[in-house]
Amino acid sequence: PANRYQSAAEMRTDLVRVLSGQRQLAPVIMTDADRDLMLDSGPTVAIRPIRPTRASRRHADPKGASVEERRSGRGLGILTTVVIIAIVGLLLLLFTDVFGGGPKPIALVNVVGQPVASAEQTLNAAGFQTERHPVESTPQDLDRVVAMNPVGQAVRGTTVRLDVGAGPAEVEVPNLLGLDRVQAQASLQQVGLVLSPDQGTQVAQDDKDIGRVLVQDPTAGGRLAKGKAVAITVGVAPETVGVPDVVGTNIDQAQRNIVVAHLTAAVQEVDSTVQKGQVLRQNPGGGNTVKAGSTVTLTVSRGNQIQMPDLRGLTLTQAQNALRKLGWTGTLKQVFTPVEDATQVGLIVAQDVPAGTGFARDQTITITVGQNNAATSTTTTTGILGDTPAFPRSGG
Repeated sequence: PANRYQSAAEMRTDLVRVLSGQRQLAPVIMTDADRDLMLDSGPTVAIRPIRPTRASRRHADPKGASVEERRSGRGLGILTTVVIIAIVGLLLLLFTDVFGGGPKPIALVNVVGQPVASAEQTLNAAGFQTERHPVESTPQDLDRVVAMNPVGQAVRGTTVRLDVGAGPAEVEVPNLLGLDRVQAQASLQQVGLVLSPDQGTQVAQDDKDIGRVLVQDPTAGGRLAKGKAVAITVGVAPETVGVPDVVGTNIDQAQRNIVVAHLTAAVQEVDSTVQKGQVLRQNPGGGNTVKAGSTVTLTVSRGNQIQMPDLRGLTLTQAQNALRKLGWTGTLKQVFTPVEDATQVGLIVAQDVPAGTGFARDQTITITVGQNNAATSTTTTTGILGDTPAFPRSGG
């Protein structure tokens, strides 16, 4: 029993070592007879055979076998035993390889879908090694395990491959300008992108742009992750709308009416006696039909002028008072002219700003005052508002 292996694993290990040319690990335990046989099997020299003597015959085996024969038979038995043990060992080795007599596989935890750090911790705790392999994935699977190999069962110490999501690959955004919607969608699908369902529209300036992509976001040449959407704006035919009549209304209300009609207002201010901010004119006029988005020009009063009253027949003082009441702050210039009607002497007979027209609040106004027609001199003098006019007198 001392010469036997204590387990099949020990025998398998020694057989593998011996077959590979190495020394066995198990110690060799021999009896005295085995040791004598080993010593007798050492190097010998040739000697002349001698005839057996009586003494040698006395040492013969009672059954007729000599000591040498008995030793030779014992050695053959040991050799036979070793051969049998070797055969049994090989059979055990074959049985172990075929029928799984080695380490038993255990269940592998399925870590697909878990964050990679958590998955590695789980597998390492169970006695497995891990190896990361980044792969393209959806944004939701970024840094998560999307596949593992092996699955099911494996022997402890096995390296488990973990395919880890690296997110979608980025692609170049194609140029969609000038394409129709179907062509744009096909162009995006070729590179792994999609067309946004939220399509914008814009009035086409040219009929050839109707139904074509005018704007895209992101623009061509940019980088975008696969699966992302690209928004487009498609040209549409302009619609026609009626122009509202806004003359006489305040500019704020006029602009609101223009916008509601899908038009654009352009404002031009002019000097006028009309209230500030009132629309004086518009182009095109109310009632016309134009393309939606067209511009309507509105002429608006600055409200910075005074309407000139009729100063004829008034004296200089009366004219001054009338203008002051209107808010006028300018200068009054007078010119004298002979008159035949004596009742017009000293009265205003003409004015440079016609009655009913607008003039600036600080504008200089020239008036013509009648003088005696009998005067020998036709020389005229001018005076400024507040001065006393000098009327020429006749000689004598």
